[in-house]
Amino acid sequence: MSDSPFVGPRPFEKEDSDRFFGRTRETEELLSLIIAHRAVLVYAQSGAGKSSLLRAGVIKRLEEQQYPVLRSARVHGLLPNDVPPESVQNIFVYHALQYWAAALPNGQSIKDHAKTTLSEFLKPLVAAPEAGEESSPPLIVILDQFEEFFTTNQHRWQERRPFFDQLAQALHDLPTMKVVFVMREEYIAQLEPFADLLPEKLRPRMHLERLRGNAARSAVVKPFQNWGLSLDPNAADELMAELSEIRVAEGDKFRETRGEFVEPVQLQVVCQSLWENLPSEWKNGPNASSDGSRLITAEYIERFGDVDNALACYYDRSVERAAAASEGRIGEGELRRWFGTALITPTGTRGLAFRGAPGATWRIPGLALKELEEAHVIRREDRSGTITHELTHDRFIEPIQKSNHKWLAGYQEAERIRAKLEQYVNRESDESLDDVELREAEEYLNSPATRVLGASPEARQLVKRSRKALDEEKKRQAEELEEARRRAEEQEQLRRAETEKVTLLRRQRNFGVIVVVLGVIVLIALAALGYLMNEKRKIWKQTAAQLQQDRQTLIEKGKSLRESAKAALANRTDDPIKDVTALRNLALALNLNRQDVEAAKMAGNLLLQRVWCPPAASEVRYRRDTLLAAAFAPGGSNNEIFAAAGDGQLLFWNGRELSPVESLFEKPKPKEREVAQPGFASFSPNAQWLFIIAPTLASNANAEFAGPGPPQQGPAAGGSAGSGEETCKLQIWRWSLHKGTYERAGEELEFQRFPGSRMINFAWSPESDRVVLINTRQRDQMYLFRGEGRHFGTTSRAIEQTEQHENCGACLCRIPHRHRRNLCGSGKAGTTQRRFHRRG
Repeated sequence: MSDSPFVGPRPFEKEDSDRFFGRTRETEELLSLIIAHRAVLVYAQSGAGKSSLLRAGVIKRLEEQQYPVLRSARVHGLLPNDVPPESVQNIFVYHALQYWAAALPNGQSIKDHAKTTLSEFLKPLVAAPEAGEESSPPLIVILDQFEEFFTTNQHRWQERRPFFDQLAQALHDLPTMKVVFVMREEYIAQLEPFADLLPEKLRPRMHLERLRGNAARSAVVKPFQNWGLSLDPNAADELMAELSEIRVAEGDKFRETRGEFVEPVQLQVVCQSLWENLPSEWKNGPNASSDGSRLITAEYIERFGDVDNALACYYDRSVERAAAASEGRIGEGELRRWFGTALITPTGTRGLAFRGAPGATWRIPGLALKELEEAHVIRREDRSGTITHELTHDRFIEPIQKSNHKWLAGYQEAERIRAKLEQYVNRESDESLDDVELREAEEYLNSPATRVLGASPEARQLVKRSRKALDEEKKRQAEELEEARRRAEEQEQLRRAETEKVTLLRRQRNFGVIVVVLGVIVLIALAALGYLMNEKRKIWKQTAAQLQQDRQTLIEKGKSLRESAKAALANRTDDPIKDVTALRNLALALNLNRQDVEAAKMAGNLLLQRVWCPPAASEVRYRRDTLLAAAFAPGGSNNEIFAAAGDGQLLFWNGRELSPVESLFEKPKPKEREVAQPGFASFSPNAQWLFIIAPTLASNANAEFAGPGPPQQGPAAGGSAGSGEETCKLQIWRWSLHKGTYERAGEELEFQRFPGSRMINFAWSPESDRVVLINTRQRDQMYLFRGEGRHFGTTSRAIEQTEQHENCGACLCRIPHRHRRNLCGSGKAGTTQRRFHRRG
C-alpha cells in the first residue's frame, strides 16, 4: 500500500487500483464493450478520468482475464534527434510505434521502423493460440488522448487518412485485435469522417461523465476508510458541496450554487491536501492502534477545500523542493519559467519537453526532475531513448500560471533585466552589449536574484564577451587618444618654431616701413587737425546763430500763446472753459519761455481761483464705485496692475480681468441727512507704499459747504485750526514680496482737516521716502510724512499758505525769514517760487 490513500493530481496507474473508487459501474460497462466489439470509442471532458478508468480499472480486469494489453499509446511525440522527419512515412503511426518499442525483439530499434505499417509491427506481437484453442487471445490496443491526432502535426494532415487505412488493414489482418480510442469529447466531430473505415463504423461508444454524488462520495470516503479514518457526515456533505460548486449567471451578476458533477482531479488534490494536513499519528495505517477518535471534521474541509489554492500550493511546494534538491544548480525562478514556457504552450495547453528542444529539460538538473516526478506534477516517459516530460494533468495549467505571475511580481525588475538579456542571446548575433546594458546585466548576475531566477550559460557568455570587447575598445580608444595627443604636441612645437621664425623676419622687414609710415601719418594728422579746427569754428558760429534764432522763435510763439490767453480771459461770453483754455495756453507759453514773468503771474492768479477743469475721460468704475488710484505691480509685468476702489477693495488686473484680492476698508452707509465723503488713495512712485484715507460721513450742510466754488481771499484764509477741524486717519499699506500683495504697515496716522474737505492730494518724493498731503477747503493745509525703515511718521504738523507778495513780485507767499522753508527747490531770478509757513 502507498503512503497516501490519494494519488493527487496525476492519473491513476495500474498500481493504484487499490485506491481507485467511485467508477465500478463505468469499469464494468467499458469492459463489456471491449470484450463484445473490436473498435470502441471512449470520450469525455478533460479531467474526467478517462486514462485513470482504463489504467486502474479496465486494463487490470482485462489482464486478469488473460487478455494481452499493449501499453497505452499516443499519436503525438517527438522524433529522436537522429531520425529526419522526411524519413518517416506516417508521423502518427511512428509516434504510436514509439510507445510499443519495448516489445521489439532484441537488436531492433524504433529508428528501423520509420516506414513500418501498423499491421507489420503488430503481427509479431500476437500470441500463439493456447493448447485446445482455435484462435489467439485478443490483442488490446489502446490509443489514449487521441485528440492529439487533430491538434498536433497539423502540417502533415495528409497522413491522417493513411493512418486509419493502416489501422483498418491491421484489424483485417489480425482478426483477434481490438482497438480502444480515448479522446476528449469536443473532437468527436473531427473523427466522424474516418469512422467508416473502422468496424461497425465506430458506433460502440461510451461517454464518461465526471463523478456524481454517490460515486464522488465513495471516491472520498473509502480511501480514508482503508486507512482506518472516518469522515464526519456533515464534513463529507460540505466537501461534496465545495467540489460541485458552480457559478450561475443571473443577469449581470453571478450566483454560487451546487452543480451536478465533481471534477475527479479537484477531488484528488483537495483530498490529498486534507491528508497532508492530518495529524501525523493518524497516518500510521489501518493496522495501527486507534481509540476511535480519528474523525475528519468540517474544520479541515473549510481550511483545505479550495481546489485552485490547493493545486497552487501543491505546485509551490513542489517547485521549492525541486530547487532545493538541485543543490544550488537551478533556481526556483528558472524552474517556474520552464513550466510556463516548455510545459505550457502559448495557447494554454499542455506542452511536451525533451532533451535538445528549446527550453529543453536537459537544462533542468536530474535531482530537480526526480523531485517533480515523485511529486506527480510532471510525468516522464522514455520513448525509444528519448526522454520527455509533461504536466500530469491539464487542470494544473491555470493554477501554475497564476502562481508564477504572483511569484514573479516580487522579482519584477530583476526578471525584466534577465528577460532582456535572454532576448539578446536569442538574436544569435555577434553584437555585444553596450556600456549601459552591460552594467545592468553585470549588476543582475552579481545580485542574489540570479540564484533564484537563474541565467543561461549563453547569457553569461554574452556578458563576458561584451565585457572583454568593451575593455578592449576602451583600451584602444585610450591608446588612440594618447597617440593623437603626442602628435598634436609635435605639430604644435613645429608650428611654434615656424611662427617664431616668420615673426622675426616680419619684424625686421616691417620696422623700416613703420618708421616711414609713422612720419607720413604725423604730417597728415597735423594738416587734418588744423583743417578740422577751422571747420569746427565755423560750425560753432553757425550753431550759435541758429540757436539764437530758434530761441527768438520760441519767445515769439510764447508771446502769441500768452496773448491768446489774454484774449480768452477778456472774452465776456459765458464760456465755461475759457479759464481752462487760458490756463493751457499759459502753460504752453511758460514751457516755451520760462523767463516770461507776465505769463507766470497770470497762471498764478488762475491757479488761486476755482478753475473748472473738465475731466479728460470718463471715470473708470469697478462694479459700483470709483477707482481711487492704480499702480503697476512691483517687479511685475506691464499687464499686472493693482488698484484701490472706492468700495474698499484692493483690485488686481492680470491683463484679462479685474478681481478683488483684499479689503482695505469698509465704506460707511449714510443715514438720513448724511452723505458719504469719498475716500482717497495714493501709490508711491515705486509702488512699494499705498496711503488710504477711508470714506467718512458728513452732514448735508458740510457737504454743500464743501462744494466747488471760488476760494476765499484775504485774511479769512488764515483762520486757525480751531475753527471746527476734525481728526482724519491715514492708513499705510506696504508691498509684501512674500505674499505678493499689500499688507498693513504700523498704526494709522492722524491729522486735522476741515469737515467736508474734499480736495486732498498726495505729493511723493522721487525716492518714495517722503510724501506731502495737501488738504484744501477754504484754506490750504499740508502735512509732511517721512519714511523710517518699514514705517512712516509725521515730520511737520501743518503748513498754511498765505497770499501776500514779497518784493520779488512773483511769489504767492509771505513768510518771515526765520520761518522760511523751501519745499519745492531753490528759486532763481525771475522764476516762480512757493514758500510755506510752518505752523507751530
